[in-house]
Amino acid sequence: MALLTAVQVADAWVTAGGPKHRATEWVAIAMGESSLRTDARSSADARGLWQIMPFNFAPNGVDINHWQDPVANALVAVRMSGRGTNCAAWDSCYRDIEASGRYTFLAWPEQGSADFNNLAIAGAALGTHAIGGSVPPPEPVIGGDAARALARLHIITGKMIPSFGRQLIRQRMLMNRQWTDGWR
Repeated sequence: MALLTAVQVADAWVTAGGPKHRATEWVAIAMGESSLRTDARSSADARGLWQIMPFNFAPNGVDINHWQDPVANALVAVRMSGRGTNCAAWDSCYRDIEASGRYTFLAWPEQGSADFNNLAIAGAALGTHAIGGSVPPPEPVIGGDAARALARLHIITGKMIPSFGRQLIRQRMLMNRQWTDGWR
């Protein structure tokens, strides 16, 4: 098993041709899909960081045998997503995939989805420069959603509360790991 850091995943995304200003979003999607594990494999046989189905590798110019290579997996994700503009193929982008069904286009993870909630974690892990760009800002916090509170605080102050950020990252990664371990 290879567990990557958010920075390593962002580097793979950019190396594969993904736009740098969308790296935070696509690291958040990888967190929701695989907990940043290169060897993640679902019961449906989706593989790698972005949980790519085997039949998507060859049409996107990647040999299936390289599915655990972060850049190869990112290359398929970049191509499937129209260079990071469409996350409709990733279930973790939906708040409730059963209720919303599959769309042909989804520009951003839906508010309340695993990937939306991971945006703050990915931004914290990538550093202060990562939040912003074309990622839509989170809604103002009314309830106790710690991830949105952290994102909002981060956007307002441009600073991170290090211990809280690390604690939140560990908590989210553990939750994602428990979710993906159930796939095996």
